[in-house]
Amino acid sequence: MGVIFAVLVFGFNFRDIEHEFKYNVVENLGNDKIAEYTIEQYFEYYKTHGLKTRLSDYKIHKILLCDDVVNKEYMIGKNGFVFQVSYDVKPYFGDLFSDWYAGNGVDNGNGWCSNKTSYYMITLEDNRYVLSCIGTMY
Repeated sequence: MGVIFAVLVFGFNFRDIEHEFKYNVVENLGNDKIAEYTIEQYFEYYKTHGLKTRLSDYKIHKILLCDDVVNKEYMIGKNGFVFQVSYDVKPYFGDLFSDWYAGNGVDNGNGWCSNKTSYYMITLEDNRYVLSCIGTMY
């Protein structure tokens, strides 16, 4: 697997939460892996917390790093990168009053909101990576 090179610390601060995780990182970990680890923990957090935002389940389909044009627009004065996530979510309380149905996606009628796409950015602040949601963007 490799030699542990550093410790990656990342956090996110959305609505009512501020959470921090720590990972041992194998040497030469790229932005794609940082995005993958971070977004998985983000969705996992919502499986156990929140009322309007709580999830029963989720499926991440793909994570794509954005091109330099998008990064340049959002990274002004910041050290980080932007990425896109396509995913499905199953809100814990269905569509009754869930924020997960906003923006985009399709209600499958079986409790899942499918084909969602969101953009996130990860910035390096005070030696930790911070995940921020940009939104649907387009």
